[in-house]
Amino acid sequence: MRKKRIIHILGGSKFGGIIYYLAYLIERQLKEGYEISILAENEKVKDYFKRNFSHIKIVDTKNAYKREISPIYDILALFRTIKVLKNYDIVHTHTSKGGFIGRLAAKIRRIKLIIHTAHGFAFHEYSSKMTTLFYSLLERFASYFCDKIIILNKKDLDLAKKYKIGNEKKLKLIYNGIDWKKIENIKPDFSIRERFNLNKEDFLITFVGRLSKQKNPEILIWAMKELLKEKIDRKVFLLLIGEDMDMKERLTKLINDFKIKDYVAFLDFIPDPISIIKASDCFVLPSLWEGMPIALLEAMASGVAIIASNIKGNNEIIIDGVNGLLFSPTNYQELKEKINLLIKNEDLRKKISLKAKEDVKKRFNKERFQEETMRIYEEEIIKRKKRINYSSYLNSFAKRFFDIIFATFLLIFFLPLFIFITLIQLFFFQRKVFFIQERRGKDFKIYKIYKFRTMKINAPPLKREDGTSLYLKKDPRITPFGKFLRIFGLDEIPQIINVLKGEMSIVGPRPDEVLPLEIYENKNKFFARPGLVSLAIVNGRNRLSLKERNEIEEFYVKNASFLLDLKIIFKTILVILKKEGIYNQEVCDEKPLSFNLKWRKRDEEVSYFS
Repeated sequence: MRKKRIIHILGGSKFGGIIYYLAYLIERQLKEGYEISILAENEKVKDYFKRNFSHIKIVDTKNAYKREISPIYDILALFRTIKVLKNYDIVHTHTSKGGFIGRLAAKIRRIKLIIHTAHGFAFHEYSSKMTTLFYSLLERFASYFCDKIIILNKKDLDLAKKYKIGNEKKLKLIYNGIDWKKIENIKPDFSIRERFNLNKEDFLITFVGRLSKQKNPEILIWAMKELLKEKIDRKVFLLLIGEDMDMKERLTKLINDFKIKDYVAFLDFIPDPISIIKASDCFVLPSLWEGMPIALLEAMASGVAIIASNIKGNNEIIIDGVNGLLFSPTNYQELKEKINLLIKNEDLRKKISLKAKEDVKKRFNKERFQEETMRIYEEEIIKRKKRINYSSYLNSFAKRFFDIIFATFLLIFFLPLFIFITLIQLFFFQRKVFFIQERRGKDFKIYKIYKFRTMKINAPPLKREDGTSLYLKKDPRITPFGKFLRIFGLDEIPQIINVLKGEMSIVGPRPDEVLPLEIYENKNKFFARPGLVSLAIVNGRNRLSLKERNEIEEFYVKNASFLLDLKIIFKTILVILKKEGIYNQEVCDEKPLSFNLKWRKRDEEVSYFS
């Protein structure tokens, strides 16, 4: 049996917590027999995986991934990623840039299963409204091209729901996990204290992270300046460990300006700083934004007292005063006070560090993280096995791209007619111009369909035996203008909005009213977005029974293609011009019907006899 082939896309990601996240996941996937590749461009990242995982393949896109938005390089990265993704069963993307380009490339390649982990969105608490809008729209767009989005903290989950980044079924909250047993066996490296002339009683503060705006190390320098003004009976020393992201020079200048260079030191990037953290008295993570920081979890497992910024992710791990201390990431005075509290209160240090260690073992262990993540793989794979062999074109980027372009064209083309019909509708119905009704769409999701109102207000629904609507040639419920709209299908124009929203497609199965699912012999039509036009329209339209319509739509779901869609569009125009299949009964053959309708500002009672 062939192994499942999976590729993790990191793009140009720097070395950080995401690498350990991926390492724990790969560890489990190798045990389960996956054939694994990693798309990475950073040399430190590639070296780490080469050293620790000899059985995985490293691929790259020759430095096409850039951290900032760069249209030329981003397009280049897209084409190179598409080329790389040949013959993979699963694509799992990470980071904002890798996630956007990787998901798009995977969809174009028609990868069977696409998963994305959001290690914190590109927008956050300190983003401007324009930045938040821009990046949330990009994330929302990219969410259409994956099957599952793993979120690392509740705040980001709320943001995803707020900005409609994937529907609730697509989103899954899974906290990070670490190998606390491995950390427990690492011994402290007390030589680090000797290196900086610190004795046992001196208080060593450690920071681990990139020297970047996000990690906010500058606030530690300000806090140290204020702390050293205090009367403390021991030496206090700050050690900053991490790769310089063009910030070290600025930090060094501050240290010199504050005349505290004897109390602060830098260490370059260290792949595994646990032994140094264990030799410290306190670990501080002052980040402005995070996803679910691995460094914080590892520091907790190391048994040192923790101080962290009170931001999303951090404050779902740390409970202030219980397993650590929290402070505002813009208030260096508060940070100074928290550090001072730990210096003076050894009992508090011991208490919160023990509780932190206990919490990591219970809530943030790698076994729980691995199990929950792999369960997503298994569930999605099982779902696909249960599905019919439907056309991959149905949910492809090409079809969605065509929908957006064609719907935009239709909107512009029909805009004068849309305005004209709206004005006439306002005359007849005042503010109730549109008919809005719930329909069942792709993946059984309920959405609201928009149409021009053709029936008088309060008109009761008439149904056939199978639950579908009854369309009568002489129907007292329909206005004269409404009858004209129905004959030429003009009442359907507002559904262009549904297409642009992604709830419908230009061509697809016909959107049914919300009927009980048990009445469907098969439910295959719900694997596709409902269509503005459909194969059923050109093969009987409203004359078809629900069963006949489902059989036709099952054929479409299995055989959908761009060419078939074009044929359906052209044939639909002919059907409308020929006025075929508008009614499913000439007259009502039921008992006499009486309607109390509201029409043109007055009530109207209508008795209709067959």
